[in-house]
This record gives sequence, C-alpha cells and structure tokens, in this order.
Amino acid sequence: MLEQNDEKKIEELLDLERDNNRMLRSMRRSIVLGNIMTVIYWLIVIGGIGWTYYYFQPYVKQYINLYDTAMSAIDTLDQQSKTLPGNIKGLLEGMSSRGQ
Repeated sequence: MLEQNDEKKIEELLDLERDNNRMLRSMRRSIVLGNIMTVIYWLIVIGGIGWTYYYFQPYVKQYINLYDTAMSAIDTLDQQSKTLPGNIKGLLEGMSSRGQ
C-alpha cells in the first residue's frame, strides 16, 4: 500500500494542480475579456469615424459647392476679360503692373 509520505506528495500535487487550474482559467478569462474589449474599442473608433462623416457631410458638400461656384465665377470673369476691347485691356494690364 501507499505510505504516508506518498499520500502527502499526492495531496500536494493535487493542491498544486487545483491552484494551477485556477490560474489558467483566470488567464483564459482575462484573454477573452481583453479580446472583447479590443473589439468594442475598434467598434467605437470606426463608429466615431462613420458618425463624424455622416454629421459633417452636409457642411463639406456646402463648402465644396461654394468653392465650385466661386471658381466658375472667376472663370467667367477671366473669359469676359479676354473679350474686352484692346484699350480697356491695356488699361487693366497697366494698372496691374503698377500695383506690383
């Protein structure tokens, strides 16, 4: 039969095994919780980016339209200045060279 000493060793091994099992379960739980928190973090980041785009999109479109309107007005003025008679054109060029 088993001696007293062997029974003590078996009990110690069982205690170590139980303690080890508790630690491993705790580590696994921490890893799963960390992965869940990482997924939540990235959902918040990506959701924030999407929400920001959705919120500011009308304003950005408004400024783009304003920019396009201003550029078309400048192009129209440029085209009209090319059709001015020579005297006025020379006068405008002379004025622009004095300003420099």
